[in-house]
Amino acid sequence: MPTAGMGIILHPDGEPNLLTWADRPASAVVGKWSSNASFVVVSPKWVLTVRHQNTNPATVNINAVTYNCIYNPLWIGGPAGNADIRLVRLKNSDGSDPNLVYAPLYTSTNEVNRDICLGGYGKYRGNTLSLNGKDYGYAWAGTIGILRWGQNKIDAYTDVNSSPYYSEALRADFDLDGETYEAAPALYDSGGGWFINQGGVWKVAALSSNVQRSGATWFDDPNTTEEIDADNFYGIRISSYVAWINEIIAADCPVGDLDDDCDVDAFDLAILAEQWLRADCLTVSPILCDGADFQANGKVNFADFAIFAQNWLIE
Repeated sequence: MPTAGMGIILHPDGEPNLLTWADRPASAVVGKWSSNASFVVVSPKWVLTVRHQNTNPATVNINAVTYNCIYNPLWIGGPAGNADIRLVRLKNSDGSDPNLVYAPLYTSTNEVNRDICLGGYGKYRGNTLSLNGKDYGYAWAGTIGILRWGQNKIDAYTDVNSSPYYSEALRADFDLDGETYEAAPALYDSGGGWFINQGGVWKVAALSSNVQRSGATWFDDPNTTEEIDADNFYGIRISSYVAWINEIIAADCPVGDLDDDCDVDAFDLAILAEQWLRADCLTVSPILCDGADFQANGKVNFADFAIFAQNWLIE
């Protein structure tokens, strides 16, 4: 089973100079998620990330600006509810809507053999690993906090079954297949983007999710006799979930809508009252206390009521 929870490991030329390397997405479309992952901005108000990092920060920071995170159980898991993907709504600190730089979704289903640029806030390339005088990979080093970019090529469509999540996915490997900055994800890159340049626009085609092994990335397994046996890695395939994503973003229901009718009214207030002062919203069904835990901190309290009140009677 692939390992979840993943920086960008580059081979063989090390890290590109991001000040001079222009053929990549804007840095503002990838952010740091809490202390253990990354995310991608996919609309002026919405970000995508994965679920397995299991963190729900109250805020995120993009280009030194802090945004509040809003959560809803309807925005988790794709249409079947079990995929390793989630949408999160952002608000400015004053409660107004942001207008973020974003990467459009790659909606085509022709991802295989496409060149990608991948970015994330994870670990980086550490010591070279060798056996009997032959180099075969790199250890991971460092901590979360610095955005890194690299390149690769998508090899196949696949799926990732990493309990309790089952996701449609894309696969790539670390085999130095003609890319200048050949790269693979590492720890804390989960939720970072795989981007395809379509007509001069960088669009997000996948979210980094799983790698073959933890603690290192191998470009040639020393334990096999194959000429090249490189590590695989995986990303949640955006085209498989694009209808679900677009439906949520297009509806743009106001925060506080708990009965999924895009109004904030007495019916929603009744749901909030039913969940009032619960403190088990992350562990007991219905998850997020039926959506009343807007901050996904496990509690329904006055902070959630304040968010609800901001949108009272909005349709």
